[in-house]
Amino acid sequence: MTVAAKKLGLITRSPKVYGTFVSQLSAYFRDSVEIEGFCLDEPVRRALEASVVLVSREDVLAEVASFMDRRAQVVVCRRSLSLDRLSELLRLPAAARALVVSNSAASAWEVVERLRELGLDHLVLEPYWPGCQRGLEDFDVVITPGMPHLIPPDRREKVIDLGIRGIDVSTLIELSVRLGLPLEKPQAFTTRYVGEIVRLTREYIVLAEEARDLKERLNLVLDTVSEAILEIDPAGKVRFANAAATRIFRAALEGDQAHLQQMLPELGSDVDAGSDRLRDVGDRTFLVSKTAIKSGDQVTGHLIVCRDVTDVKRLEAEVRRQMRERGHVAKYTFADLVGQSVAFRQALEVARRLARTDLTVLIMGENGTGKELFAQAIHNASPRAGGPFLAINLAALPESLLESELFGYEEGAFTGARKGGKPGLFEQAHGGTLLLDEIGDLPPGTQVKLLRVLQEREVMRVGGTRVMPVDVRIIAATNRDLRTLVEQSRFREDLYYRLRVCPLRIPPLRERKEDIPLLVRHFLDRFGCRHRELPSTVIKKLMEHRWPGNVRELEGVIQYLASVWTEDGDDLQALLQDVLPPEASGPQAVPPPQPPSEDFLPVAMQLRGYPEEYLAILRALARCRDEGCGGGRHRLATMLEDMGVPLSPQELRTRLRLLAAHGYVVVGRGRQGTRITERGVALLGKLSTSDLCRIGS
Repeated sequence: MTVAAKKLGLITRSPKVYGTFVSQLSAYFRDSVEIEGFCLDEPVRRALEASVVLVSREDVLAEVASFMDRRAQVVVCRRSLSLDRLSELLRLPAAARALVVSNSAASAWEVVERLRELGLDHLVLEPYWPGCQRGLEDFDVVITPGMPHLIPPDRREKVIDLGIRGIDVSTLIELSVRLGLPLEKPQAFTTRYVGEIVRLTREYIVLAEEARDLKERLNLVLDTVSEAILEIDPAGKVRFANAAATRIFRAALEGDQAHLQQMLPELGSDVDAGSDRLRDVGDRTFLVSKTAIKSGDQVTGHLIVCRDVTDVKRLEAEVRRQMRERGHVAKYTFADLVGQSVAFRQALEVARRLARTDLTVLIMGENGTGKELFAQAIHNASPRAGGPFLAINLAALPESLLESELFGYEEGAFTGARKGGKPGLFEQAHGGTLLLDEIGDLPPGTQVKLLRVLQEREVMRVGGTRVMPVDVRIIAATNRDLRTLVEQSRFREDLYYRLRVCPLRIPPLRERKEDIPLLVRHFLDRFGCRHRELPSTVIKKLMEHRWPGNVRELEGVIQYLASVWTEDGDDLQALLQDVLPPEASGPQAVPPPQPPSEDFLPVAMQLRGYPEEYLAILRALARCRDEGCGGGRHRLATMLEDMGVPLSPQELRTRLRLLAAHGYVVVGRGRQGTRITERGVALLGKLSTSDLCRIGS
């Protein structure tokens, strides 16, 4: 045999295909064949001396005729798919739509035919190549033979890359014959190929056995549950019934299908999946739910679950019991509310009467007056005392979390959602009371959903489709004037009237100062000073304070005194100076304001801000002074936003420092907040009449 007979020419279009073919031919022929060739996609081409030339595709022949000996035998490669990734294709569900992507129409159709020859006829295979005019919306998976770069950008979510197709065994045998080589090599290669097929077959036999075992275990699990479970096909025919369903519907399952559909209308295609429905079967009542079973976007059947209402009620009672054990209970009663003043006793009497009803209550009062204590006492004196009591501060959660906390969410409703979903506070408070604290801070979007819950007594989880009835008493609490918020279009009027069915106002501590000695005694007992009494001079100082923080502020003061009060000779009035603002110990000399170095208005306009912002700040502080409350930055920011002059915290601090530097305000620390001075009041009048400012008029 001549040397030329041992040379094999190879011509492909793609360098990747060329490299794959060279590796496969070298492994197959080893040292008995010398391979020479080139790629059409590369500029270097040379004449071939080989007597046998392998070309990757038939359309390559027209471009390479001048590079070959006319007497050379040309073999057009028949290509095979790698078996390594076929297992992924076999796991795809029946009727899944697969887009087969290759670099030409002929290649794409060839891959489709090869997949069908391999028995993958459970898939809907559609070829695709660059320039192909085909809609891409309805495909479940993309299959490509080593050409992922050709996949359309919007279809790259699920891709099975089979890798570059190699040389088929029949082509290798043909090359061996044409090169005059012995047939032991093709036989060995065929043996390895068949061995790979056997390995895959054994693998799927194991998978089939595991699937059968899994099905048996699943049926065993379903037979142990108390609910009756039926699986039906799209036509309503029962495909599976667990043991409980067989016991309940045995006669109907063994007899006429129409009789079973009379008992369970959910079997019919005209009854949609969704909300639970009550069905009477004999002397028992069931809560029946219907859920669609989907494969991709296709409905392949429905699952019907029947729960005995008696079991549902028992489970509901058990859930409420465990909720109480987890701390969802009200700790305080009316006996825990301390006070003998007329204003307090009037509020207490109204609360006692409201407790006997099941109406919605709106508790209004400043921060620290004890709104939640009143809410817990109302719950414990109501017929719902045995149910759960839950509370949520609506101002403490961002809007993105608020709805999921109130209404719950279904599994998969959003990224990070708990497996199985989570019940919301309305569900958890079923049979009890839910306190919605700081209701005035409820976002507008959530106001609409809350209104619907109050009207319909039904709730739908975030991301869910089922509407669940809830039996919850609502108590709302606020320290804001909801009527003003309604006038400013910041609170829905219909929700306001829905909440304000039974209003209850809690008086601030400055309106019930005669209760201060009782409260002091109560807090001293709580903080371990049962046998101690505060001197009358200290009580007098406490009575003189305006208590902007109300009972909560008084509680903090007494706790501080109980902690640092060690000897009877301690100067308690000096200790009070550390915890109360200066005005708590009587009138104090206000440091004289620094004389302004220049007129304020030019300074304000040259620095950060404009006169209308300073006017709004002074007006807010003047209102705080008239109402006897502190001018903390948070409160000021809220008031300024209401006046249409929103300022960032940094902007507000800058303007307050400038006002203080010119003696118009005194910036206090902590609870003292910021106070307007007489000089500031005079400037307020000057700015209000100035032509430079027109806000708030």
